Amino acid sequence: MKHHNMEEKFKKYTLEDFLDDPDFCSWARLERPDMDDYYLHLLAKYPAQKETFQKAYKLVKLFDDENLKTNLTRKLQIWEEINKIYRNQSNSLKNYKLLFRYAATIALLVTIGSLSYYFISTTTEKNFVSAYNRQDFTETRLVLDNGKEISIKDDKSEIVYDQGSGQVKVNDELVQQINGTKSATMNQLIVPFGKQSKIVLADQTEVWLNAGSRLVYPTEFDGDKRKVQLQGEAFFKVRKDKSKPFVVETNNSNIKVLGTSFNVKSYPDETMEETVLVEGSISLNLGKKILGKDILLIPEQRLVAASSDNTYTISKVNVHDYTSWIEGLFVFKDEPLASVLMRISRYYNLEIKWINDAENRKISGKLDLKDDYQRVLNALALISDGNYAKKDGIIYFRLN
Repeated sequence: MKHHNMEEKFKKYTLEDFLDDPDFCSWARLERPDMDDYYLHLLAKYPAQKETFQKAYKLVKLFDDENLKTNLTRKLQIWEEINKIYRNQSNSLKNYKLLFRYAATIALLVTIGSLSYYFISTTTEKNFVSAYNRQDFTETRLVLDNGKEISIKDDKSEIVYDQGSGQVKVNDELVQQINGTKSATMNQLIVPFGKQSKIVLADQTEVWLNAGSRLVYPTEFDGDKRKVQLQGEAFFKVRKDKSKPFVVETNNSNIKVLGTSFNVKSYPDETMEETVLVEGSISLNLGKKILGKDILLIPEQRLVAASSDNTYTISKVNVHDYTSWIEGLFVFKDEPLASVLMRISRYYNLEIKWINDAENRKISGKLDLKDDYQRVLNALALISDGNYAKKDGIIYFRLN
């Protein structure tokens, strides 16, 4: 009779019930191997409980993991906080998925994805694809026309060209005095993974460069147009000059403007190129064709073009979602998980690998890039229902 009553309780167990059950917790900690057959029997009889059962098991293992670098006192404190949250929830929140996510947030903030160790450790590396192309430098570089290279150690930097005085300043420090020359010379700003930079060009156009980007530009703009070359991602706030159109050349297109604000993403390791217009107007020449009709964009439009065949789509968007990286926020809506992982990889200079099914998972959310990468990955794991582990300097991410 007692055995029957236990089975009836198991049938109705919530996540909280599992965590309050000393027999279950002992078994999850591998202290009660004699209960293996018992739980196998119950799961076979009540398959609807499998997901709740597994999530409870993960939480117990989280606090039993020898890789979790948290002292015993703190573990017990977190455990009590989780149980307190469970017991104080209103009836509307008595849903085990919501409870798990809410409670796990507390636990995950003090660990480095340790619960995922139990899933990643059994997966061979060959099943993962990489989001990372290693670079041989870690500091932002300003390459001047005379061959001089200036390394900038700061995570964020500002370079200002003053055409009037002929000065070039890096973070308010004078690095070069440009004397009058017969023609403009080309400089480069190279921003590695893990860094960001802003540059004010000679015409007072402002450009924010995201991680893993390169901008080639003249020390001053002469002739009938202002032309720069971009590889990576940048937000442009172009100084208006009707007599000199501003042209951004990427690997796949030419973007022509007079005075406007827009964001361009054109990384060499991505198959798509993206342009988002904030204000003003721009025209795009895909494929850099000599002949052919240019594509016109109006504010709040996003153009995504395939690098392989120049096919494209245009949609109306909330432009702040695509420019918020300047403010340290990453907003995404129905974006492939793999694409989000690539952006995090560049921003934090991390080598991230993911299982193939991440390509098909579409997610929405907001990540605060001002947090350290562990908090960001913890948040992403919750958003995507995934988990991760770090091994030999590489982060492995997979879906549950």
